[in-house]
Amino acid sequence: MPESLTRLYAHWVFTSVSPTHVADAEAYVRDQEAHRRKKAFQQKFREFLQRYDMPIDESFFRGTKRQRTVLVVDDEPDIREIVSRVLKELDDDMKIEEAADGYEAGIKIGSLAPDLVIMDLLMPRVDGLSLCRSIRENPETRTVKVLAITAVPEQDNVKKMYDAGADLCLIKPLQLEHFKLEVVRLLHEAERSAASA
Repeated sequence: MPESLTRLYAHWVFTSVSPTHVADAEAYVRDQEAHRRKKAFQQKFREFLQRYDMPIDESFFRGTKRQRTVLVVDDEPDIREIVSRVLKELDDDMKIEEAADGYEAGIKIGSLAPDLVIMDLLMPRVDGLSLCRSIRENPETRTVKVLAITAVPEQDNVKKMYDAGADLCLIKPLQLEHFKLEVVRLLHEAERSAASA
């Protein structure tokens, strides 16, 4: 297991409040390790085929695993950049899209079908609360996981986000290790939901 995942897993185990979180983290780590081994095997196999000038069937290398997609929505470009970088560290194959406000995000959600939307609460044009409600009200998107982030942690704001359907609400500045753990958990829940659908 890579050192960064080992530390992440250890942190999760010792700070988790739920055995379900631990099981989700273990499953995610196993999935990531299997994915890395598969990619290494495919690379060696490709090199073998090239060395002996054999035809290469690209469909073998594409695989059938669906790429995870995350939409990061925040009106602050620095926050979008930090969150995107942290997500890439978690899974280099993850597709990450960005939107500067809830209006742009609403347009992108329809075409992306993201597994997870990470959104700020206070944004111009369409705020996080309205965006979350529209995600939950649409039959096509109601199963998308929503992680809200806010720098305005008044209890009323957080409660409103949960009432609108957010799966989780975190306070800025983000505790990055905790943020990573929650992203892993939500993505694993999204995979389980997709598999059972």
